[in-house]
Amino acid sequence: MNAYKWLVGFFLFFGLAACGTSPMNEDPSNGDNQSSSEQKNTKDNTDAVQSVLDEVTYSVTTEQTNNGIIFEMELTNKLDEDVQFSFSSGKQYEIIARLNGEKVYQYSEGKMFTEALVTETLSSGESLHWNEKWAYQNENIESGTYQVEVSLLPSQVNQQVIQGTPLTKTIEIEI
Repeated sequence: MNAYKWLVGFFLFFGLAACGTSPMNEDPSNGDNQSSSEQKNTKDNTDAVQSVLDEVTYSVTTEQTNNGIIFEMELTNKLDEDVQFSFSSGKQYEIIARLNGEKVYQYSEGKMFTEALVTETLSSGESLHWNEKWAYQNENIESGTYQVEVSLLPSQVNQQVIQGTPLTKTIEIEI
């Protein structure tokens, strides 16, 4: 009989405890768990991020060498105020080259990156530069027109989360 009382008490205690675990801001009128104020904050965040990204210039240029190609990336602040970019790791950019839709090169493949937060502040009119060489001379690369996607990978701008990879350029190169 004591085991029965103990079991009933156990299930009653945890059953009641579980009743208080739902979020306080659930909106039962719609099926999702975000309140209208959270949805508005998300939209405001997206709008704030986009307004800053609209005022920075991201460009990619290339330089052919005897044994590869150098990708030069530049990010310039056109705003009248500082812009802060945060990267969630040492991997600040990605380069993917495709020939006829098939990936033949990916910058990050086989590399390890630090897991340290990196923050770069761009003053008005200032630029950041990155250079990366794809030394394809030792690879079995066939001649042709390659589509290369070059992306900067900041996770935040002015402490606002960036969704996706909006700082991406696709260029064509001849090898």
